[in-house]
Amino acid sequence: MRNYLKLIKLTKGKNHHLYIGIIFALFASICMLVAPLYLRTILNNILVHDVKIDLYIVLSLYILGGILTWLSSVFATKYAVYTMEFLRDKLTEKVFNVPIGFLDKTPFGSIINNYTTDVEIIYDGTSHLFSQAFMSIFMMVGSLGLMIYLNVYLAIMVTVLSLLILFVTKKLNKLSEKHYFNLQKNNAELNGLTNEFISEHKLIYSYNYEEIALKRFEEKATELKDSSKRANVISALSNPTTRFINNIIFILIGFIVGYVFTDNFEIGLLTSFIAYSQSFSKPINDLTNLSSILMASTKCMDRVFDLLDEKNEIDLHEFDKEDIFKKGNISINHLYFAYDKRYPLIEDLSLEIKRGDKIAIVGPTGAGKSTLINLLLRFYDAREGNIMIDNKNIDHVSKRALRESIGLVLQEPWLFEGTIYENITYGKEDATMEDVIYASKLAGADEFIQTLKDGYQAKVLEDGRNLSIGQRQLITIARALILDSTILILDEATSNVDRLMERELQKTFKHIIKNKTSFFIAHRLSNVVDSTAIIVMDKGKIVEIGNHEALMNKKGFYYNLFQSQFTV
Repeated sequence: MRNYLKLIKLTKGKNHHLYIGIIFALFASICMLVAPLYLRTILNNILVHDVKIDLYIVLSLYILGGILTWLSSVFATKYAVYTMEFLRDKLTEKVFNVPIGFLDKTPFGSIINNYTTDVEIIYDGTSHLFSQAFMSIFMMVGSLGLMIYLNVYLAIMVTVLSLLILFVTKKLNKLSEKHYFNLQKNNAELNGLTNEFISEHKLIYSYNYEEIALKRFEEKATELKDSSKRANVISALSNPTTRFINNIIFILIGFIVGYVFTDNFEIGLLTSFIAYSQSFSKPINDLTNLSSILMASTKCMDRVFDLLDEKNEIDLHEFDKEDIFKKGNISINHLYFAYDKRYPLIEDLSLEIKRGDKIAIVGPTGAGKSTLINLLLRFYDAREGNIMIDNKNIDHVSKRALRESIGLVLQEPWLFEGTIYENITYGKEDATMEDVIYASKLAGADEFIQTLKDGYQAKVLEDGRNLSIGQRQLITIARALILDSTILILDEATSNVDRLMERELQKTFKHIIKNKTSFFIAHRLSNVVDSTAIIVMDKGKIVEIGNHEALMNKKGFYYNLFQSQFTV
């Protein structure tokens, strides 16, 4: 319940649906509990008095109880829908505010799971708790109280036998859980095997593997069938067992009322007690069945709240347009950085970079080439030393101002579903059409955009899948250029295109980096030989710095890397 109380606290101010639903559940329970008392009076007096009014009252109580139960469920569902939307909004807000370091170390699938499966299970648990669970508790407590009022001995007997139902149900559920786990495991394995056979069908046919593949499939299908049979057989025992014990309760009630209380036997008492015993035992069974849903929901809340409780990225400085850098002169002073103090990645790095300089960061795959860029963008903060831009310490300006000063083109050209115009103006919503066309011409994108039927208003599908990778990259370059930033970062921007497109992009880059401070993260060294300085990285560390000629003369790591790419 701790997590549900936290959820209620988080949604404070929007909980009216929840409270209305609980109130309806309470009044629905009162209607359902009062009706058997009138029924007792009717049955005891049916032969001697006119009971029409009492019958109308009973009928009205059951109808009203049914309506209120439905209304309780409606409002509980409304609250559950609101919590689902609320949690997704909060998760989105959190993902945009946590430090980049947290996102780097958190599996992408885990965050997606928070958005989808976890939130849906929380919705399921919330709607059940605030409709079924509260109704069951009200009915159970009310029925027990009224049974004690009618006859304490019968109440004790019904309570003991109902607890027996609870014990048996829990045992059967625990036993079936193990078999359902095996069922899910076998089902996942069979799905994986099927997917493997379908996706690799050409390989299977070419190696004449069909018979072996079919045999493996049949073995796994048999395992699935057996585990399904065991799980369903045990699960199927639950309802008949519950009904059997309930019938025993009814027989014992009838026996005690008919034979033990012979002198003052009441047909009305018998009927009322049977009704209350049902109202008492059914909620126990319902709550037992709900426990697995509520436990799953609670575990999902743990995961969602863990993410929501993460600390936000802190920006100590207010955004000021005057802080956006205009020149792009960079001074790196005795920079030291490590994710783990024991393994420094950058040690005492000092470098002067002037406007118009081209800085290359090279190294083999996985060498940590993006580390310096992460520090420049303040995705991470240096442990020692500082980075100055235009004589301002980047730690002393807002992160927004810093990042508006830097254009970024990534290895994967990411586009979202919308128009080409919307994709180019992403990050600069006040851009005019003239700005968009100018940036596109500068990036070399205008030519192909004009050939499209709707030009800049042409639709881009999700991930830009209706455009070639080269066209997508040109759009992302235009997106970076429209910011008119003084610093440009190109993170392996040509690694996913063919040689012809790469040459075209290199021509574009040479044109657009004039009068800009540019950083090229590159795997292919042919693209960086004209750089002002080349920072060489290996195994997460800077191993060499210099221009192409100096590094080649040194005949060190860069020389060997260059030779490996150009020697046949």
